Amino acid sequence: MAPSSQLRWLALSSSLGVLTCAFAPAFAGQLLGDGKSLLVKEGDRYVVASGGAEVAFVPPAHTEVEAVITLDRKALVSGVTKAKAEGSGETELFLGLAERGGLTPLPAPPGRRAGESRQQAVAEVAAGGELAGVAWLEGTKSTSFRVMSSRWSAVSWGEPEEVAPAGPGSQQALAGATLDDGRAMLVWARFDGADDEIVFALCEGGRWSAPRAIAEDNRVPDIVPTVVAVPGGALAAWSRYDGHDYRVLVAKFDGRAWGAPVEVGGAGSVYPSFHRTTGGARLLFESSAPHGWTVTDLDGSGRALRRASLERDSPERPVLVGDDLRWAGESVRLRWN
Repeated sequence: MAPSSQLRWLALSSSLGVLTCAFAPAFAGQLLGDGKSLLVKEGDRYVVASGGAEVAFVPPAHTEVEAVITLDRKALVSGVTKAKAEGSGETELFLGLAERGGLTPLPAPPGRRAGESRQQAVAEVAAGGELAGVAWLEGTKSTSFRVMSSRWSAVSWGEPEEVAPAGPGSQQALAGATLDDGRAMLVWARFDGADDEIVFALCEGGRWSAPRAIAEDNRVPDIVPTVVAVPGGALAAWSRYDGHDYRVLVAKFDGRAWGAPVEVGGAGSVYPSFHRTTGGARLLFESSAPHGWTVTDLDGSGRALRRASLERDSPERPVLVGDDLRWAGESVRLRWN
C-alpha cells in the first residue's frame, strides 16, 4: 500500500499560497514530521519521505520511533528500543539515517549507566545541514532524568556531556533547534520544586551553558515546549496553566535574551509545534473551543499575522507539510482569518 493512500490532507489556503497538513487515519497508527520530512507507520514498517525520496524500514523488535528530523539530503529517525538485558525495562536510543537506498542504523552514544534509560533524542544540526550531535534525557526514572549531549564526528559519537543534572523533579519534553549563527539550543520543562518551568541551554564554542528559565517564575505549570530558529534568534512556544486552563504562549529570543511571552492560543490550547517559514514560523496547536487544530502564522518577532482552524472530534494530530513535500491525497480547504 502506498503511503499516500494512508493519509488525509488538509490544505489551508490564502492569497499568499497553500499550506498543507496530513492526517493519519487510525489504521495507519502513527504520523510524524518536521515540515520537510514525513514518516508514516504501515503495520510493522515505517516509510519516510524526505528530499524527494521514500525510504521504507522495519525497526528492531521492541522499538518505538519518536521523531524524524530533516538533515542535508537525508533525515534522522530517532526513537527508543528496549535494552538487551533480559527482563530489563531499560531503554536505549534508536538512531538511523534515512536516505536513498534505505535506513543506515547509527550506534547509540556511549556511556549509558547500568539501570538507566534514555529517551527523547533531539538532533543538533550543523550550519550545512549535516548531523552534528544529539541530545537526550537519561536516568533511572522520569523524576531523575538528566539532559545529556554527544557530538557526532561522521563516524562515531563523542563522550557524552551533561547539559543539566537531575533536579528536584522531572525534566521532560526536550526540544531543540540550531540558530542561524550555528549555536545549538535546547528547551525543556523542568520541575523546580513547586511547578514546571520552561528552561533553555545554548551550546557555544562546543560548551553548553547552564540551564536558565525563559520566563519569570510564576508558580503555575508551564509544559510541552517547542522551539524553532528564525532570523536573529529563535521562537519558543509552550502551554501555561492560568488557574483554569492551559494557553499557548510564544516568546522571542533575540540572540542574547528572551522577551516576555505573549499569549497566542485561547483557553484549552496545548501541544504546540513549529514549522519554519521565510522570515518567521507557523505554529500548530490543539484547541478546545471548538475542539480541533489551529495554525497561526508568526513573523520573526513572534507576532501573530493570521490563523486558520479546523474543527475535529478525532484525536489524530496533523503534521505541517512544506511546499517541497507532496503526496497526493484528499484535501480540505480553509481560509485564513
